[in-house]
Order: sequence, then C-alpha cells, then structure tokens
Amino acid sequence: MKHKPFALLALACCALFLFAGCAAWFETPAPTATPEQPIETASPAPATTPVDLLTSPALTPSSVENDAALSAYFSENYNLGYAEAAYVDLTHDGNNELIVVEMLGEDLETPLMLSSVTDSISFLSGRMRVFSVIDGAVSQIFERQNHYAHVGWMQIYLYTDETGAYLFDYNPSMFQGYADYIYTLFSLDAKGEAVVKDSNSFTFVSEDDGFVSADGSGKDVSADVTAFEALAQAYVEKSQPLLVYFETLDGQVLFDYLNRENYMHS
Repeated sequence: MKHKPFALLALACCALFLFAGCAAWFETPAPTATPEQPIETASPAPATTPVDLLTSPALTPSSVENDAALSAYFSENYNLGYAEAAYVDLTHDGNNELIVVEMLGEDLETPLMLSSVTDSISFLSGRMRVFSVIDGAVSQIFERQNHYAHVGWMQIYLYTDETGAYLFDYNPSMFQGYADYIYTLFSLDAKGEAVVKDSNSFTFVSEDDGFVSADGSGKDVSADVTAFEALAQAYVEKSQPLLVYFETLDGQVLFDYLNRENYMHS
C-alpha cells in the first residue's frame, strides 16, 4: 500500500498526455504558402461570347430581315426546279441582293424546267434578274437575257474577291470578220446602274492567215488578241457562271448557267 501515491501520479500523467494528443489530432492546420507552392485561387470564367456577332454586317438585324424578304420573294414567285437563286451583295451596302436565273422558251418568256435544259442543244434562251430590297419592298434592279441566235450570245459571270462581289460581262463579238472584244467587271448601285471596277476592249479584223488591226494598216495583232483573251480568261476562271452561251472562233460552243450541274442527271 505504501506505493499507491506514486501509481496515482503516473495515472494522472498518462491522462494528461492522451488529452493533449487528441486535441492536436482534431485541430485543422492553416494553409501555408511557400515560394515553390503558392496557394491557388480560382480564375474568372472566360467569356462565352468573345465577340458580339450582331456587329457583323452579315448578321445585323437589318441584313437578316433583308435576306428573309428576298427568300420569301423567291419562294412566292418562282417554282421549284424552274429557277436557281444566289444571294450576294452586288451593291456593296452590307445587304444581299437576289440573283435569279431561268431557262426560257422560244418566246423569251415561258420558264422551262432546268432539268430539260442541260446542254447547248436543248438551250433556247435564258434570263438573269437581280432583285434588291428598297424601302422595305423587293424590286428588280437589273436584267440580262441571252439567246441561241448570234445576236443573243452572251457570257455573264459572278466574280468575287476580297473587295466584294461583281458581275463579269464578257462579249467577244464578231460579225463578217470584224471583231469587237470587250469585257467589264462591275458592281451595281442602288438603282441597278453599273459601277465599273475594270473594263477593256479591243477591235481587230479576222483574216484567213491571222488577225490584223482594224485601223486598215494591216498590222498583225494576233499576239494582242491572245493577250486580251488571257486577261478575260483569268476573270472567268475565278468566277461562277450565271448565263453563258457563246460560240468561239474555232466553233466550240460554250454553255452554262448557275448551278447547272445540279440538273445534269435529273
């Protein structure tokens, strides 16, 4: 019994040690930062719309309304399979125009099914019209027609580059050996008048042994004719045909129209 005070003292020390250990185990340590491992904070979420799309001219409310009016006009006035349409800004005002291409009968008025006119043999005549929205209403501002007869031969294309969309009109005409080659690249103003971007012309006389100047000097201009044709062809190669019917000097018939390939196997 004489060792009992020492046992009680030892028991009290053990209890104190256990209490201190439990307190340390339940305590949550505060976060610390070191130069090697800094405390990270959440970054702001990136903007879901970095650019306001309505600032784009192609998607402004006015241009959307403009396109809807043109699309409705085409649906209401043209039958499926009888006309092809293209929507492009030919007036360079930020709003599209509507280009409509049709193949016509001999009377130059009756539309034909496009699937029935897929080659130069079946072609009689064609028509291209351009419509624009003016003061809220759709109005025609431009028209061209071509025909299989010589006087109606015509080539007109849709050309685009970094400055916009244009019509390219190429008519290398010849009558009884006298040639008048001309091409014009142009956009349209609000009234449908041509705004010329580039134009070139060349006149000459075709003879059995080549091409000579139209001024009566007899000068050989064959190289000049070739150079002119190369300039025109450079535009054609970057363009989409709208209305094309033409016979070359070597007898080749050029025929095409907007999206003709869609009807080749109809």
